[in-house]
Amino acid sequence: QELDNVRRLLAAFIHHVQPKPLDSIELEAAPGSQRYVRLSELEHHNIFFFKTYGHAACVAHRKNLISDAGYRRIMQAILHECFPDAMYPAADNRAACNLMRTEFDHDNGRLIVKNTHDCDKLDDLD
Repeated sequence: QELDNVRRLLAAFIHHVQPKPLDSIELEAAPGSQRYVRLSELEHHNIFFFKTYGHAACVAHRKNLISDAGYRRIMQAILHECFPDAMYPAADNRAACNLMRTEFDHDNGRLIVKNTHDCDKLDDLD
């Protein structure tokens, strides 16, 4: 069959924009559906909610969907886009960039990419 050559979907990443925190028992499967799911239930099916692109990269790395180098490239791209001089607390006026500050370590006043084994040690993103 023709479908034999089609690659199966490895994972789905969905930007979490609901007003409920990611660990809420009232996380809706679809907005307004009043069908509630737990993250662990979704993750069992390789469906991952994320708050920021750095968070998505960390999850993808933990699930072995991207390499260490892939994670670092994504985080470097975020760092260069949001904080071109990498200085902290140089403020970017975009709320999304400011949310991602917690996804970086600080070294002598500069933002740096966290080690891959520390990427899941994020401050509360909700």
